[in-house]
Order: sequence, then structure tokens, then C-alpha cells
Amino acid sequence: MAESVGERLRMVRGGMSQDDFAVKLAVHKETIGKYERDKVIPGGDVLSRLHETFGVNINWLLTGKGDKGIDAIVKTEDGRQLAVEFKSYRIDIDPILYGRVTEAVAAVYKELGYAVVLHQVAAEAARIATELTGMEFTEEERPGVIKGAMAALRSRLRESLSHPDGEAAGKHPA
Repeated sequence: MAESVGERLRMVRGGMSQDDFAVKLAVHKETIGKYERDKVIPGGDVLSRLHETFGVNINWLLTGKGDKGIDAIVKTEDGRQLAVEFKSYRIDIDPILYGRVTEAVAAVYKELGYAVVLHQVAAEAARIATELTGMEFTEEERPGVIKGAMAALRSRLRESLSHPDGEAAGKHPA
């Protein structure tokens, strides 16, 4: 089975306690637990701090694709995984844009009656945010650009519902 966002985040945390990790990311310890159990996807501000503090490639964290942004993941003697010798990599996805797109994707899924499975929402949001990152638009245009992307997503999901054998990227109606 493919790793989830939570599993990859746990790899980044490695041997660090949830308390210490939470302090570095400026979130509550319980929030780290929710991230690692895939109950909540980190928002743009946390993704940005993950990159700035630990050198994590946000695209890898969200999708599992690309370079991890770290030199190695090693196992400690007690079997835990630890990310070591962090490097800085270019973020392929704008964390703020990703956060806004994630919220919008989850809303579209709910609107259309799809089960909101966080790792699927995260993957869809990462795909859309990556596409949008390649476009040039102002801060004022951002909401309209996201709205347009969500219209295209709605259309694609509705089309997949109309085909009895077609399912959009493994997402299933609730």
C-alpha cells in the first residue's frame, strides 16, 4: 500500500517527539497526531514551516512523488524511521495556494456526495495546485482561478458519475 501524507510526515518527524515537532511547527501536539493519522491535512502555513524548518519537498509530502527533500531516511535501533541531513529544495507547490485548493476540493467532493478521503483530497489538491502554480495570476485573481479549477473538477467528477464503469481517480461516491 502506498504511503499516506501522515506516514510521510511521521517519517520526517522520525525520532523527535510529537511535542517537540509540534513546537517547531507552531501547532498543538494533538494536531500532529491528527496529521499522522490522516485525519487532517496540514494547511499552507504548516507546509511552509515544514519546508523552511526541515527542508521537506512539499510535493513529495503531499503526493509521495519526487524528491523527499532530505538526504536519507534511516531506521533507528528501535525500528523507528528518522529523516536525516535535511537539505533545502525548491517547493513545487505554493503552500498557501495548496491550502486554498485543498479546502475547495473537499467542498466540491462534499457537494457532489463523494466520500471525503483525506489522502485523495490531498492528492487531487496537489495535482490542481501544481497546475495552477505554473500559471501567472495576481493575489486578487487567485479566488477566481481556484473557482475555475473547481468548476473543471466538478465537471470531471460529474462525468465520471455518468459513466457506470468510470471512477475519477479512485474516488467513490459516499
